[in-house]
Amino acid sequence: MASVVSDPNGRKRILFVDSDGARRTIRLGKVDIKTAEAIKIKVEALVSAKLAGLPIPQEVASWLGAVGQELYDRLAKAA
Repeated sequence: MASVVSDPNGRKRILFVDSDGARRTIRLGKVDIKTAEAIKIKVEALVSAKLAGLPIPQEVASWLGAVGQELYDRLAKAA
């Protein structure tokens, strides 16, 4: 559903299709692949909940409360 793309300059971004069918991008900057994959899993959970019209899982909600403001803003902008 979502994928992690490594740019030539070492930066990572997550590509996914939103509930309205539009392709979205979240730029993560220079993070390691494990971190990018972990964020990708959370993004997939957020998109799945939005598609199903369900509340986001508690684990993802807790994670959202703990992420930095910059990443939170990027996630909110992509939603």
